[in-house]
Amino acid sequence: MKKVSFLLLAITAIIISTGNASAGSNGNAPQDGQDWIITQDTHVWDETVSVKDIVVNFGKTLKLENVSLSSKGFIEIRGETRWINSTIYHEQDSHGDNISLYSTLSIINSEVTLDSIQKNTEITDNCLDLNEYSVLIVTDFDLNPTTSNDRSVIKSNITKKKFKNNVLKAK
Repeated sequence: MKKVSFLLLAITAIIISTGNASAGSNGNAPQDGQDWIITQDTHVWDETVSVKDIVVNFGKTLKLENVSLSSKGFIEIRGETRWINSTIYHEQDSHGDNISLYSTLSIINSEVTLDSIQKNTEITDNCLDLNEYSVLIVTDFDLNPTTSNDRSVIKSNITKKKFKNNVLKAK
């Protein structure tokens, strides 16, 4: 009888623990529409996040997994950061708002879109700004170049804007 009770309890525990996973985060949770300052190791998964400026402080980590992130402003990466299976949309708020790397950024099976407020030929266009000792790693998920459904893409988006004489004009 004890064995049957234990077996039923074990099966119930397995069924409960294998339920649907939920979105979440630990560390510094992002606040919608606010600046996101990472002051402790932070992990966010299965979320949609919309923030302004992002700063990952020195010695801290930021890990995004299956996250749709929209950021308007600057991103400053001073601690190890990993974007895994995520979609990152970065929009300049003013000239010179870039993604500035001072540490390591790993982009793994993710799509990064840089939306600039000016022509991509301007010196202050939206870009990945690699500083001394920074490391940028862009890779697919399984490290197999023959698979194409797990690749990373970094692209620029100026399609919504019309430029005339280096001045931004709305359509």
